[in-house]
Amino acid sequence: MHVKICMGSSCYSRGNNQNLALLEKMSSRTTEDVRIELTGQLCMEACKKGPHIEINSTAYTDVSPHDLPTLLAHHQRKE
Repeated sequence: MHVKICMGSSCYSRGNNQNLALLEKMSSRTTEDVRIELTGQLCMEACKKGPHIEINSTAYTDVSPHDLPTLLAHHQRKE
């Protein structure tokens, strides 16, 4: 699963700093069945709707650390 996280100042300060910490923790515990490829990108042009994250090219806005496990589980079932 490929997760792209916006590292622009707006998204980062609105919560992607917490999302990043959670994703790093989760990706360190992945198995061969579940792999998280995590990349960062400066400004993904969704500043007013941030924090912005893309999972397997599907964009999500206003993502909180509470939402993230559910979104990842949804994409994991699709793979």
